[in-house]
Amino acid sequence: MKRILLLAGALLLAACAATPQPTRGEWSGSWDYLGAHNYETQYPGLGVSHRFQSDIGWVDVYIYGLNRSDWADGVRDPQFSQHFDSALREIRMAERAGRYQDLKLGKVEDVEIGGKTYRHVAMRLLTKGKPIESHLYLTADNGELLKFRMSFFAPVPSNLDAVIRAFVERHVPKWLPPAPERRV
Repeated sequence: MKRILLLAGALLLAACAATPQPTRGEWSGSWDYLGAHNYETQYPGLGVSHRFQSDIGWVDVYIYGLNRSDWADGVRDPQFSQHFDSALREIRMAERAGRYQDLKLGKVEDVEIGGKTYRHVAMRLLTKGKPIESHLYLTADNGELLKFRMSFFAPVPSNLDAVIRAFVERHVPKWLPPAPERRV
């Protein structure tokens, strides 16, 4: 009997883990640009962040070099994986500090969007008691790093992948003039 209860419990947990995130239907809204924050003067190498917001969530975009201007494009720089792992450690530290609860990281993978290769991980978490699905993307372009953290309120749009791709394809070219012009 004890084995049956354990098996039933394991099956129930597996079913819960496999349950997809609820969706809210397709979304075709727009993102409002809220402004930029310059980290460079106080923290050289950390560049600039840009914040966007919509009714489905928010996006933070970071352009920085970590005191380098020679990052190899895409995800092939010898130090790229180490930096991506550092970004994941920062997320886990935020959970330990109490900013996130119930953090679940997905599989790390390389994806192509708009002709650029990004390292990506999806995650689910609670922040201030609210369920969030968040996606971290990182690539290098013109010698600098470009990182997106796209966070969506649950339930997420059913066309989430298309929403993400449209945002990146529409907004990335605007942020990436030649590297010397991006210096602040």
